[in-house]
Amino acid sequence: MIPTYALGMAVSEHEFTSGGEGVAQFGMTMLSTALTVHSLKKTTRQKRPDYDSGEARDSFPSGHTASAFAGAAFIHRRYGFSQAAVPYALAAFVGYSRIQAGAHHPRDVAGGALIAGFSTWLFVDERQHTSACNRIETDFGDGRVQVSCSMRF
Repeated sequence: MIPTYALGMAVSEHEFTSGGEGVAQFGMTMLSTALTVHSLKKTTRQKRPDYDSGEARDSFPSGHTASAFAGAAFIHRRYGFSQAAVPYALAAFVGYSRIQAGAHHPRDVAGGALIAGFSTWLFVDERQHTSACNRIETDFGDGRVQVSCSMRF
């Protein structure tokens, strides 16, 4: 849900600005995070704590945690920490729940969060607030000029 919320923010931003920069940065962050997580799962082959037989060797890093933290970190980097506080808390809960469910070791969760943070740092820029006006009105009278600008954000 956190990445979906982050994507919604980026799409909403795109409706009011040109270029779709946020959507592209979100895509690069999620793609980079997913590729890194799946590559490490295949190369490290760490045993999951909930499988004694040793069959499941895809514990490191936690993909669920990486995805949740990628969404939260995207929001933080693009829109500021005040917008990301709740998503970070929810992402931390995802990591906690993966450990409590016995699906991952703490190192798996920490690795997923770090990968997400690094990917976000690489691909996401702070949103540039523009002052582009959707409608400009001018009024000439009494020896003065009045210009007003209306915009949606």
